[in-house]
Amino acid sequence: MPRVNPCSKSTLFQILRFSSTETTAVKEFNEIPGPTSLPLVGTLYQYLPVFGKYKFDRLHHNGLAKLRQYGPVVREDIVPGVSIVWIFKPEDIETLYRKEGRYPERRSHLALQKYRLSKPDVYNTGGLLPT
Repeated sequence: MPRVNPCSKSTLFQILRFSSTETTAVKEFNEIPGPTSLPLVGTLYQYLPVFGKYKFDRLHHNGLAKLRQYGPVVREDIVPGVSIVWIFKPEDIETLYRKEGRYPERRSHLALQKYRLSKPDVYNTGGLLPT
């Protein structure tokens, strides 16, 4: 089972349940459509130069292809234990941000944290955002 922040999973469930303009049944997290994930490599194989249909340097094209194929909410299991949910409708994104609560938990950019920590003479901490 992929590691997903329970709060985020619950928030996503609420968005799908209460902000949908359609009268369809609510799907569980594992029922959200997305690219086929293999047991050991997830969907990472789909980003390989020769075999994959997606490219790391063309994420906007990847997103458009996923929107067209799977719809406005797409789950992608990049590697086992790491899931990404693509949300394409602006009103769903707005609902997500409004439902996160007063103190949402968001991961910081790990590369930025590493850079800040490697330059203690310039930055005295890794930043304000927790990872």
